Amino acid sequence: MAEAQGQVGTDGTARGIPAHEAADVDSHRVWQTAAILAATIVAAAVAAYGGMAFLRHQTGRPLAPIDAPPIAMPSPPLQSDPSRDLAALRAEKRAILGEYAWIDRDYGIVRIPIERAMSLLIARTPGRPQ
Repeated sequence: MAEAQGQVGTDGTARGIPAHEAADVDSHRVWQTAAILAATIVAAAVAAYGGMAFLRHQTGRPLAPIDAPPIAMPSPPLQSDPSRDLAALRAEKRAILGEYAWIDRDYGIVRIPIERAMSLLIARTPGRPQ
C-alpha cells in the first residue's frame, strides 16, 4: 500500500485513485428525486381526500360542519368619570377596613377593624417592644 502512493500511472494519476468526478450534480438523479417527491405528495393528498370522503359517506354528514360566524360582542361600557369611581372604590375599601362584620358564622370567622387587629397582633407577639 505504501508503494502505491508514490507510483503514477500512464494517465498522470496515482494508481487506484480516480482523477476527478465527471460532473458536480447528476441532473437525472435530481429530476428523479423531484418526481418521486411530487408523486408522494400527490398520493398523500389523494389518500387524504379519499379517507375524508369515506368517513363522510360513513357518517352521512360533513366531519366538521361550518358554524355560523359568532355574533359581534357588544363593546364594554366605558367609565364616564373614572376619578369619581376610584374615589368611591377607595371609600368602600376604607369602610370595610374600619368595621366589624361576620365573614362566616358557621366557622366563627369575623372581620374586625384594622387598628384593632394590629393592636391584638402586637399584644400576642412575644418579646414585643414596651
